[in-house]
Amino acid sequence: MKITPDKMDALALDWSVGQCEKRKLYLAKSKRLMTANYGEFNHRHGAPWYEPSSNWLQGGRIIEKQGIGVRRSFKDARDKWIASYCWSDQISVCEAGPTPLIAAMRCYVANRLKQAGLTEVELPPDIAEAYAADLARREKHKAQRDRWAKWFIKQAEGELK
Repeated sequence: MKITPDKMDALALDWSVGQCEKRKLYLAKSKRLMTANYGEFNHRHGAPWYEPSSNWLQGGRIIEKQGIGVRRSFKDARDKWIASYCWSDQISVCEAGPTPLIAAMRCYVANRLKQAGLTEVELPPDIAEAYAADLARREKHKAQRDRWAKWFIKQAEGELK
């Protein structure tokens, strides 16, 4: 499965960041990423899982080290945060995301891909399978939330009449 940074989140984004950081990662039975040197990483960064797109102890270190700028955006309701690399007063890479960490990690991966002359990442089969299953699960929950929201609105409108 090939994916561009602007479409990445969760597992695909965390795996891509791990590749940029040259980490040896593996997929645990829980479908979460762990580092090969689990003990050292756990004690140094405070988490057993490698999730820089949702863990500030991990992602914040990368943002600081790479000098990624993150700011709030009010133009697009879906992606509320913008992250960018700026060199010589020019923006070289800019990515958006629903959270500051996701925007920053997308920007980090996009910058590394740009340096390598690439535009997308090829996910390994096990990561792609787990990512696809996670996306399907989230879509199912979104559909359920939408049905409940419609029901509540209908009930509220009935009470107002």
